[in-house]
Amino acid sequence: MFAFEDLKQIHLEITTRCQASCPMCSRNYHGGLENPNLKLNDWTLDEFVAIFDNTLVNQLSGVYFCGNFGDPIINNDLAEMCEHLTVNSPSMSVRIHTNGSARSLDWWSNLPTKLPKDHVVVFALDGLADTHSIYRIGTNFNQILKNAQAFINAGGIAEWVFIKFKHNEHQVEEAQQLAKDLGFQRFSVKNSSRFLTDGKFDVYDKDGNVIYHLEPPSNNEIQFISKDIVNNVDTWLGTVEVDCYVDKHKEIYMDAHRMIWPCCFLASTPYNHNEPSSVIHQLKLRAIDEYNTVIKYFGSTDALDLTKHHTKDIIDSPAWQNVWQDKWSKKQLLVCAKTCGKSKVKQFSKPTEQIVQRVKL
Repeated sequence: MFAFEDLKQIHLEITTRCQASCPMCSRNYHGGLENPNLKLNDWTLDEFVAIFDNTLVNQLSGVYFCGNFGDPIINNDLAEMCEHLTVNSPSMSVRIHTNGSARSLDWWSNLPTKLPKDHVVVFALDGLADTHSIYRIGTNFNQILKNAQAFINAGGIAEWVFIKFKHNEHQVEEAQQLAKDLGFQRFSVKNSSRFLTDGKFDVYDKDGNVIYHLEPPSNNEIQFISKDIVNNVDTWLGTVEVDCYVDKHKEIYMDAHRMIWPCCFLASTPYNHNEPSSVIHQLKLRAIDEYNTVIKYFGSTDALDLTKHHTKDIIDSPAWQNVWQDKWSKKQLLVCAKTCGKSKVKQFSKPTEQIVQRVKL
């Protein structure tokens, strides 16, 4: 693993709170009840300033606010956090990933004044008015457009990210034109990698009843977790070479509990739902065991706590420098193999598209 002096960017989650109930998000159960494993948590501005001191900020080329569970705009101190980065490192790049459904128009109009010149707010808009909330449950499409327009009119740089499903794939071109008309500078289309082997995903209400199901688009490029992989996981793992994204791009992840990890995928492991009926139930149990093994290697979660240790001290510690490369070379982390693994065996190979879709939308 790279040293602190080589660190270039940070993926940061400043809250686990979100007003949406996206069915494939681990903060809730298929859009229904909230995840009982998840603890609600928020960074404070004081914690942010203390952790992002000059030693750290001067080291970075970019920070992006995203995460596993929460929406960064729900944190009341987001704008001031961005301002802290901008004042101390005007050339830094700042990205904010959001569903965009919260906050007032005044808040959105003021946000560009807190951001550096090199910035972008990524709005998750999965369809148009009649389809968007099928996945983005609890958000308001028209309000999001108003918020985005206020941000753009005030000089903000915005990107529209469209996750493609069967129910909205026919709207991509219309959405792209709308994004252009509204002043979005970028429009991106992504496919979800969260479908399992049958290619369908049930959506539940608050009582646990299935109300509809999501389906992938007809031209989906992503290969789902196949039954061959589930049934022959050790054989598959033996064919995988981990090409770690964050090691290559000199990136780390800070979660909403102020812990540091190489990436968001490892950090999310203990909080993910594990349904006994799921085809990957045993794989999730194994991933949790592997996560706990890593924690034991460090001695405790305290060793990764940013309120107790400086980022530099954690990254440059012998434990951090040795454990990740050791786990990758010995192929002992399923999460790493699934996320950044490449298999040379055709039966188990995955298209590149699955590997690069890292941002959790």
